[in-house]
Amino acid sequence: MTEGISGEGITLACSTLFFKDKPLIEALIGISQTGISLIEIMWESGHGKSPLWENSASELVRVLERLGLRVNSIHAPYTVSSEGHDSNRQRQAWQSAVTEAVTAAAQVGADYIVLHPNVFGEIVPDPFRLTALRKSIGIYRNICEEAMRIGVRVAIENVASKPVRRPGFFIDEIMQILDAVGTENAGICFDISHSVANGHDPVGELGRLDSRTLYALHCSDNRFELKRDCHLIPGEGNIDWQALIDRLHEMGFRGPMVLELTREEKAPDAIHRAADFLSAFPSILPIRRM
Repeated sequence: MTEGISGEGITLACSTLFFKDKPLIEALIGISQTGISLIEIMWESGHGKSPLWENSASELVRVLERLGLRVNSIHAPYTVSSEGHDSNRQRQAWQSAVTEAVTAAAQVGADYIVLHPNVFGEIVPDPFRLTALRKSIGIYRNICEEAMRIGVRVAIENVASKPVRRPGFFIDEIMQILDAVGTENAGICFDISHSVANGHDPVGELGRLDSRTLYALHCSDNRFELKRDCHLIPGEGNIDWQALIDRLHEMGFRGPMVLELTREEKAPDAIHRAADFLSAFPSILPIRRM
């Protein structure tokens, strides 16, 4: 299993989201050229349907070894296509797709999958009290139990809720989901930019978490005044990174910080700029520059 936690400091990883319009093999080559060795594979971008996954991912494992990469995590699909608008059918189709990603995570030795909470066409009321999620909690539990059976953790992510209000708008809602699911392998992937897009203070939201449930961070910058998810390079928005890193240090966080950048700028320059900015903080390990 990929060890996503370093005893020395926070390790930087990179999502294949940056290369979402390219085949998985090109995404892997692109990341390997940046000096980052820990990756998160975006299932949604088509990277989950790559021929590299055939034969129990045997070819993918060989490619990863050749490029010096390790899969830290797999981002499970957000949604799936199903016939009609029946929410129960949508839930079952999504559970099947996510379970496929869980199996893939075990095949490549990933530590966890990242899961967006879904309610499948139902409008989430405010204030949120798990009302709209009750019909989906059983599916979350099924996913977590199957993942636990094969040694994979599940990190449920806070999501940007614009323009539609979705569960995960507040980090407290994710904690409520964890309580309702009740499995030992369920935790949180905290997306820093999503917190800002929702109008929250990410440092304050981190302060409400039990550090034992914080498995990982999705990392990009944002601007509070824009109120949307921007995926900016860290240091190019107005997040208070010093305060955020200090909070992580107080929490004793040593999990991976996964860069989720857009494709608007070319790698490896954008990834190097992000890594150089973040590794200036003593608790974040520098990458191996090529």
